[in-house]
Amino acid sequence: MKTTSEVLSLVCISTGLLLAFSGCATKSSTAAKPLVTTSGAPVQLNRYQVATVVPFQVTAPGVDQSVGARLSDDVARRLESDFGPLFREVRRSSAPLGSDDELVVNGTIHTYREGNKIARAIFGPPASAGFDGQITVTDARDGHVLLTAPFDKFWGWAGLAGATKGIEDMSTETAAAIANTIAQAKGWHPPTRQSASR
Repeated sequence: MKTTSEVLSLVCISTGLLLAFSGCATKSSTAAKPLVTTSGAPVQLNRYQVATVVPFQVTAPGVDQSVGARLSDDVARRLESDFGPLFREVRRSSAPLGSDDELVVNGTIHTYREGNKIARAIFGPPASAGFDGQITVTDARDGHVLLTAPFDKFWGWAGLAGATKGIEDMSTETAAAIANTIAQAKGWHPPTRQSASR
């Protein structure tokens, strides 16, 4: 039989691990880690004043297209409100205007696997959740590609940590990372942390 102090120690360690692992990603656009572009080169979107976000396509078998629409809507909402006056206008539309200062944000979701939180807590990776795809930002006038970046989320921890996240969390974190990627390419910079003076 375990003593009270052993049980308390186990609970503290479990809670610490849970907080550490669930804090690896963020739902905040301004604190999110930007996606890595496929070109690897810095992208400059400064001249674009209109962003048209079209519903993302879903190629994952058996998954409703509304999943892509929800993700693109989340990205558009974040571009409108999380970074100050980033664009003159953020549009949610199935087609761009075709103006000179407009960019189009599009994406494809290749994997959308919900998994099961309770089974993941018990069995771990066999009940994992997975979410991956790619975003593409193009010039609305001529369609040339400005930015392409993959996204890939996997959650398969066993135990309490495995039950902390679901596919909805992964989608929200992805929207934050996509918006952050576009904002930084547009010239927005994350606030710098100031150390406490001594």
